[in-house]
Amino acid sequence: MAGWRRYMYRVFWLVVALLLIADVVIYLVIVRPQRPRARSEVAAVAALEAQVARTREEVQRLRRIVRELPATRKQLDDFLVQRFPSEEAGYSVVVAELESAATDSGVRPGRANFRSYVVREHPELVRKEITTTVEGGYVNLLRFLEHLERSVNFYLLDRLGLVSTATSGTLKLDLTIQTYFRQART
Repeated sequence: MAGWRRYMYRVFWLVVALLLIADVVIYLVIVRPQRPRARSEVAAVAALEAQVARTREEVQRLRRIVRELPATRKQLDDFLVQRFPSEEAGYSVVVAELESAATDSGVRPGRANFRSYVVREHPELVRKEITTTVEGGYVNLLRFLEHLERSVNFYLLDRLGLVSTATSGTLKLDLTIQTYFRQART
């Protein structure tokens, strides 16, 4: 019986040793190779966290824009009212300004012709193309253009043609100007 116990005792320790060896083998073969994978997962998690932070910042920026939208819309409406005359009054405003600019700069204005264009992107606006001529000295013509540039109204110089008139010694300036009127509300 004592021999049998000793034999069982040795078998027990042999099994424990074999289990320990199996644990070491499992650790070295299965668990340890996963460490690099764990590092790449850590890097992937860090990249995802950075992306989440960027997305969170973008969402905050967009929420701020949505909050500020009514004030921005009011500023845009104020700008439209200040810079673009209404369609009903626009012709007389532009003609008066062209005549005032001509008088102040010492040039002779010609007749102003208007053409209307639809602005598809902004249905609240009508684009007006104005063709006219002014005649005077070079410095006076520059003053005329400067007057338009400093105007409260919005003008875009589209085309400019300069012709010398030999008989009077003055210059004739052919202009095509773009401006916008606020659309009449229906």
